[in-house]
Amino acid sequence: MILKVDKQTLLATFTPHRMFSAMGLIIFILIFTKLGLAYNLGTWFLLPVLVAGYVVLSVISVPVTVAFLITSVQLIAQVSMAHLGASAFGILSIVVLAASLIIRWREGLMAEFSRLRWPHFVPGILLGIVFAIGFFGAVQSPHAVWPNFSSNNSLYYVFVFLSHWLVYIALGVLACTRLAELKIFLIAFSLLYVVTIFPLPVDFYPHFLEKIYYECQPIGLHNMIAEGGGGSVNRSQVGYLAAMASLLSLSLAHHQGGRLRNMFYLWSSLAVVILFLAGSKGPVLGWVIGAFIVMRFADKQEWVRSLVVVGVIASAIGVSTLAGHSPIPCGTVKQYMNFVESYDTRIRLIKGALETNFLVGNGFGASARGINPDTGQMLTDAGSHNLFIDLLVDTGTVGLVLFLLALSMLIIGFVRPLLRQDFPDRRLVMAAMGGIFTVDLIMLLLTTSTYREYLGAFLIGLLMGSAVYMIQRHSPSDCPLSG
Repeated sequence: MILKVDKQTLLATFTPHRMFSAMGLIIFILIFTKLGLAYNLGTWFLLPVLVAGYVVLSVISVPVTVAFLITSVQLIAQVSMAHLGASAFGILSIVVLAASLIIRWREGLMAEFSRLRWPHFVPGILLGIVFAIGFFGAVQSPHAVWPNFSSNNSLYYVFVFLSHWLVYIALGVLACTRLAELKIFLIAFSLLYVVTIFPLPVDFYPHFLEKIYYECQPIGLHNMIAEGGGGSVNRSQVGYLAAMASLLSLSLAHHQGGRLRNMFYLWSSLAVVILFLAGSKGPVLGWVIGAFIVMRFADKQEWVRSLVVVGVIASAIGVSTLAGHSPIPCGTVKQYMNFVESYDTRIRLIKGALETNFLVGNGFGASARGINPDTGQMLTDAGSHNLFIDLLVDTGTVGLVLFLLALSMLIIGFVRPLLRQDFPDRRLVMAAMGGIFTVDLIMLLLTTSTYREYLGAFLIGLLMGSAVYMIQRHSPSDCPLSG
């Protein structure tokens, strides 16, 4: 499958040469990182090589690089956990952002944005107002101490929130500058996540399968703690990323033929395995709802094919279970049955978080501080597990309304051209983007540490950047997406 766009720009054509170069470099980065962690290489050697690798990969393909950065977050996190004090993910994010900015500037992206009409900038202005409200509210907070950036200081949350959101909004804008690059990003995301996440239990928690199958311990990929210490897996990422990767592969399978369709079906199934083993309920809910949206844009033959595949898998599981050899680990099942404590704690946090200034909020960090109802101690990483409630606490009604207005304008601006114009692979784009946005919405409603949220920020940036190729000048003949 070769994706080509007839444009005389630096990265306009994803040729086989570029594709194999990107694949080779990604394999090198993965192997080098694994060996570096195994042999305890210092950050003075490990990080420069990773930085160089991501820069070169950016030159080959910006959308592939951004997809690889997001899907390899757990691998990069292992570097940070092995070398405390080195924020590998933050460093690589800024490096990829700088490289992408230079590449897009050379391609003339800034000139493209200068041709947009002013209404296209309104969502960005509204988000800027929201961030300003949260910033000035935190500066005026009694918890703000210059230049102290400890976790009990409001300025710490200002820095973390703005750095994550601004960097990943910018990466979303720069990742795809034409529809063909959007499809490259979607394919890369769906394929690379499975590749980067499957080795996680092996090198992070070698006895994971033994624990969930034979000892029936209620653990999942999302809450593994490294054997012998060394940190834990990010709870809010493994399952949600797996759900997104599965839905993207399913969307691609519905709009491909022959071996490519079978490959994407296989990849979607592997991502579902990761989703299940993650042991987190929110991603499963997001995947179920997202799957209905993806299937909404599939034809009847794909509906039948998908139902047959699901039926065969369910039958195989049922028969093996009746035979006494169930492939479903009992530990993972126990993990999913653990409902009461999780949601009871969440409800208490929400009730405590709502006691705030409803007009302009109390600034970034207010939602992250709270009182432990059991011990009475001050919590500095609490939150309501809901981005919108956290925004209400931090930026008030004004900030929340402006944020929702900006998000609605971006979604409408993305969908409207697809409804009005006969874009090639229009149904694929709507199915894929609808699926991942559904999962992301569930994550924003249910996840913790929303001030560190970067997936939502990236998808907002992806919508903002789409103004260039969805609204400004591209016509169907400019954007051949057919694989």
